Amino acid sequence: MQEITPYKKKSYWYVYLVLIIVVLFLVGAFCIPTFLSSTSGKNFIQNSLSKKLSGSVEIENIEFSWFDSQKITGLDYESHDRSISFSFEELTIEESLFSLLTGSRSKALTNLKEPVLKVDLSSRLLNETRNDRTSYLAILLQNIHIEDGYLYVIGKEKQNVQYTNLFLDILIHDKKNYTFYTRSKTQYNDTTGNFEFKGKLETKKNLIPLFKKKEYKKILSLIDYEIQLFAKNLPTLGLDEFFTFKEAEAGGLFKELFGPLLNVQGNSIIKNDTFHLDINLQSQNLNLSTQTKQVPGFITLSKPSSISLTLTPQIFSKLSYLTGFGEYLKLTKAG
Repeated sequence: MQEITPYKKKSYWYVYLVLIIVVLFLVGAFCIPTFLSSTSGKNFIQNSLSKKLSGSVEIENIEFSWFDSQKITGLDYESHDRSISFSFEELTIEESLFSLLTGSRSKALTNLKEPVLKVDLSSRLLNETRNDRTSYLAILLQNIHIEDGYLYVIGKEKQNVQYTNLFLDILIHDKKNYTFYTRSKTQYNDTTGNFEFKGKLETKKNLIPLFKKKEYKKILSLIDYEIQLFAKNLPTLGLDEFFTFKEAEAGGLFKELFGPLLNVQGNSIIKNDTFHLDINLQSQNLNLSTQTKQVPGFITLSKPSSISLTLTPQIFSKLSYLTGFGEYLKLTKAG
């Protein structure tokens, strides 16, 4: 007689365990923005930024959301050596945290209200560590709007420059088309001035990977642009630091080349390998007036051009460094 085996109910405990882990993970992930927006989360972000930026960071309020915009209110930063301080009233990113983390970003707007940046170039520590700092060049991945900004720069000889009522709009229509507009009032010692700069860029491919590789010459070959510039009594202090931040040997180039102040009005266009330049520039050391068109192999002057330049050993040395001509001379002499 065949023995009947009693039926045993199968156990699915491991399925329940997996479900519980998944649910806990989803709940935890869902609560991340809530934690970061809390006092504990704000303190965590403040401490992390303070260590990362080698300074002190204080934030008034943080509002993060998985599916809504992100907002930071009342941020103040000062480096340990007090050479750099930065603050703003409000930063809003019109993009969900989910999109920011997954990279599925649309044409979002980054709105920065009342930013204030102060830079003391006379600081010994700032100048000693400039070549070790992270590159100042930020890759712009979304639209940016800055209103009522303020920039304060203290020179190595304690002279100062102020940029007030700073306005900036950068619109990215896709990854290959940009338009921008900026204006500001300036003050250098007792001299007031202003500038206005606008234009558009069209690129033949996505430049972000090239920026990351620092292939700047290749980037220039892939850009078509149209720009217009007007500046009255534009201080060269600050321009030097911006354009030569990673090249300490070239520091002071703009002051040597132009003098302390610069007046310029003009426009420039590059389209399909054709270059147009119409500019009138006046400064202490360099004066230039030209209307030029260049196509591969030909240069055309639309009107008589003039240029006068006070060339000093300092200018030649800094230009040689930037162009690599100095290294060429060393190699030629060694060879």
